[in-house]
Parts: sequence; C-alpha cells; structure tokens
Amino acid sequence: MALKWIPLETQSKHIHVLVTAVGPLKCNCTLIYNSLTLEAVIIDAGGDADELLKCLRTYKLKLKAVYHTHAHFDHFLASEALRKATGCPLFLHKKDLFLWDMLETQCQLFGFPLHQEKTLPPDGFIKDGQTLDLDDLGTHQTLVTPGHTPGSCCFHLESHGILVAGDTLFHGGIGRTDLWGGDESAIYRSITQRLHVLDVDTTVITGHGKLTTIQQERHYFN
Repeated sequence: MALKWIPLETQSKHIHVLVTAVGPLKCNCTLIYNSLTLEAVIIDAGGDADELLKCLRTYKLKLKAVYHTHAHFDHFLASEALRKATGCPLFLHKKDLFLWDMLETQCQLFGFPLHQEKTLPPDGFIKDGQTLDLDDLGTHQTLVTPGHTPGSCCFHLESHGILVAGDTLFHGGIGRTDLWGGDESAIYRSITQRLHVLDVDTTVITGHGKLTTIQQERHYFN
C-alpha cells in the first residue's frame, strides 16, 4: 500500500518536511528535504523500505543520512535496507546501541518475525546539540531526552517550529518506561526541562499517532 505523506508548513520555500506512518506499529517517519539541492534526511525509518525508496525516487532525492530518535525495533526496521540501497549512513545515540543489537529479540517478544538480514551497527553516534546533515535547514539541534530509552533523542527544527519527538512525547501522553532501560523520572525531567521550555506553538511530530503542539502537551501534562 502506498504511503500517505502529510506535509508540514515550514519557513522556507525549499525546505520540506513530510510525515507518514510506516511499519507494523505505524511509527511516524519524517522525511526532510531541500528542493534546491535535492538532498534529504529521514528520521525513524520504521518499516516499508520499498515505499520509502519509491518516494525518494519520485522526488529524485539523494538520501544523506537516516537518524533515529531511539532504537526500539519499530523505529528502524527499514534502516538497513535504506543504507544498502543508497549508501547513506545511519545515526543513533550510543546509549541505545544495546537495543539496536537486540533487534531480533525485540521483534520476537512483540510477535513480529524479522524478515530481513541482520542490521549492522550504526555508522555514527548522535550527540546533544548535533545538527542534521542537510544544508539550509536553519537553526536546529538534537535534544537528548532520556527516559523512554537511555539514548532517546528529539530533533528540534527551531527555524521551522517543528519538533520530531519520537516516543518521548505523544498527543495527550508520554512514552512508556517499562521496557529495557526505561526511566520514569528521567522522562519527566526530559519533558519538563527540555521540551516544555520550547515555543508553545511548536508542532510536535510524535512517535505514533496524531501530531500535537507543545502548548497542548503542557496543558495535558499539568
């Protein structure tokens, strides 16, 4: 089935942000591209690799990198296929490497057979404050937000008023902390100290389901 992409408004005519649900658990996958350079990055390639590659071909895009908000299986099932098809590097926070290495175990525990070759190690590790490898993206940075997993990260596209939050923050809720390395106290600190301080009009791309805003989630949280 073809993916349904939702375009988000940006503050640039040539920077485009598209969101779609992929994979067995409908992870929100974000495609960001520059229509002048035709270069792109993907955040959370959680499945449907063939459809993601089809989208890249349709827009004639060169994939520069795939970044991951964390290493639960439903957020990187398509990453290895994208790397093999395009030669792009894969990036993850180092503290989630143990989860990356547990891909087969994670799939088995959640009842999803792993129909692919073993995912090799990532090419590099994300650090707090790191920027994405895409020209003219404006002011933006990685926010390390542990709690859902030890290495959970959000990507704040400040110039465009967009936050890619992964499973740290949801519409009307927060990420679960009862899986490997989860920490309830840490996720509350991450949300209150790193996310709630962002501009209230910031659009939040959640890990699954509806998009939201910082203002809405500050209201739900309180």
